[in-house]
Amino acid sequence: MAPAFVMTAPVAAPRGSPPAATGRPRRPRSSVTRRKPPPPTQQPQPPTPDLFTTLIRPSLPHLTPDDLVDLRLAARLSTPTPLSLQTFLLLASPVFRADAPTLTAALLSSAPRDSLDLFHPDTHTLLADFAWLSALPASLPSLDDHAPNTPAALLREYVIRATQDPRALHLHLAHLLTLLRHDAALVTGACPPQLPPSTRGLLHPTPPPPPATDVGDLAGAHLRALEVLQVYAPLAHALGMAEAVREEIEDKAFRVLFPAAYRGVEGWHAGLATGGEGL
Repeated sequence: MAPAFVMTAPVAAPRGSPPAATGRPRRPRSSVTRRKPPPPTQQPQPPTPDLFTTLIRPSLPHLTPDDLVDLRLAARLSTPTPLSLQTFLLLASPVFRADAPTLTAALLSSAPRDSLDLFHPDTHTLLADFAWLSALPASLPSLDDHAPNTPAALLREYVIRATQDPRALHLHLAHLLTLLRHDAALVTGACPPQLPPSTRGLLHPTPPPPPATDVGDLAGAHLRALEVLQVYAPLAHALGMAEAVREEIEDKAFRVLFPAAYRGVEGWHAGLATGGEGL
């Protein structure tokens, strides 16, 4: 007798078990994960040019980073004028080779006094002496020097004795020499000294210089040149300053006081030099 076939219902797989493999086997999943592409990198922005990195730091290779702390702060807090920057560059030149407090005082000469508490005490003393020296000649009735006890001779001795910091005389002489360069250009009609082109856009705009026919400015230039010849040129010799500074400060003062005579002597020297070439 043939066996009987019994049809049974399929047994359901337990819940949660993986389904049975049917048909074509699945491709095994790769173990290497695909990384997302990195976001586009932003190009670093160039630093914004400022007065310290453009003009001040390159002109002071002889100073250490510690010396530059006050100078960086002074350049940020103050708004130096073109005249104070030219005085600063003159002090930073090899002729003067001034130290950090003197250079800081040159930058802060036009700054408000309420921001000076952040700086070295030497800078306070230099600025006080500088203000005192700038106002001193105006209090004297005359700067004649024909007798030993004249105001000019007394003033020279008084300046040396009463100045708290001798570096203030270097600061004031550099300031006077910068002014005399402008005065000489005013008298002769030449172009006044200019700052480097790299400083354009870093300073506040200043009004154009007055014309050479301005009587008030010419009178102020004459008084300043007389003050230099009678008081500060002899002091520059007494302090043993560089010969280039002494010669230029006297040369510019004579050019401002006696422009016609200076041109005559200049032409005479040029004739001697031309005549001597054939010898």
